Parts: sequence; C-alpha cells; structure tokens
Amino acid sequence: MRAKDFRNKAWEALRDNYWLLLAGSLIVSVVLGIANLAALILAGPLIAGLNILYVNARNKQELRLEALIDPFKDRFTNALVAGLLKQVFIMLWSLLFIIPGIVKSYSYFLTEYLIAYDKDLKGEDAIKKSMTLMNGHKGRLFFLHLSFIGWFFLGILTFGIGMLFLTPYIKMAEVEFALDLLKQNNIIENIEFSDDIDMVEEIEIITDF
Repeated sequence: MRAKDFRNKAWEALRDNYWLLLAGSLIVSVVLGIANLAALILAGPLIAGLNILYVNARNKQELRLEALIDPFKDRFTNALVAGLLKQVFIMLWSLLFIIPGIVKSYSYFLTEYLIAYDKDLKGEDAIKKSMTLMNGHKGRLFFLHLSFIGWFFLGILTFGIGMLFLTPYIKMAEVEFALDLLKQNNIIENIEFSDDIDMVEEIEIITDF
C-alpha cells in the first residue's frame, strides 16, 4: 500500500473515537512531560546527594540513605542550577555532533562533587570550575570508564541485570578519581590514598559531609 492508503485507513479507524484517543494521547504526553521535567529538575540535587553517600562510604563514615536528600536542605538552588545548566549545555553540544556532547559531559564531571563539597558555590561557578579542573584529565576519566568494558559486555549478556550490580563499582571508581583530582588541586585536604582501601586513614575528609 501507498502512504495515502495508510492515511485513509488510519482516519477510518480513528474518526469514531477521535476525541477519546486524543484525550488519551494528551494525558500520556502530559504525564511523561512532567516526569521528564521532574527528572531534569531533581538531577543535580540527587546526583550531589549520591556523591555524598559514596564519599562517606569511601571514607568509612556512617552511612545513611538520607544523605541522598542532604542537598535539598542547604544547597538546593545551587545544585538545581548546576544540574540544569549541565544538562542544557550537554544537549546543546550534542546537537553539533555526539562527540562534542560526550567530551563536554566529561568536562562537567566534577560539577556535583564541587556542589556537594561547597554548599555556597553557585551552579554556574561549579560548572566553570569543573571545566578548569578537568582540563587535561578527561582522557584519564575516559580510560577509567573504558576499563569496565569487559564488565559492560558481561552485563549485556545477562540482559542488563549485571549492570545493576556493576553500577556501584563504577560509581565508587569515579569517586576515587574525583577525590584524587580534588586533592591534587587543593580543593580537599587531609586525605590519604592507598592501594588497599582498608589502609585508608579515617579522617574527616570534607567538613560539609
């Protein structure tokens, strides 16, 4: 059949229930739109909270899931702005081509870590600072992610189930990378790194954490 034939058949099937089907389509569109907007708004604060949780685990501090909502208490606006700007900038760079978008996502990698560390840091300043700190280190982070490629394919073989269990491992590796880079630039102090995680000195790492 031609395109015209498909259109004619579609209208024939549609016209008796047009308004009901339109209402259904609108409801789904509105619900999905609200969900996407909520995800966009909450991304910055939630990622900052997740970073706090993982850093606390890495430093062998007491863990509490409530850490996920800590940024909502005293740095919500800054975390919100940082998350929104990060998403928008990555999207705009991706419009040029996918590679620039990926590169920029690495440039902005430290944004939520900086927000988690400094509750008074403005969102746009966190992005600028992340870009500066990641200059010359994006490749290191890329190869860190690339080192998990074997695990990634294993996750695919398990129909994605394996990826769920792999996520904390990848996230903690990112935390180690972030803390190392922040220490190099004197953003955080008094942190001892060791090849053996059990040898990590139990010191208060970040006062706000």
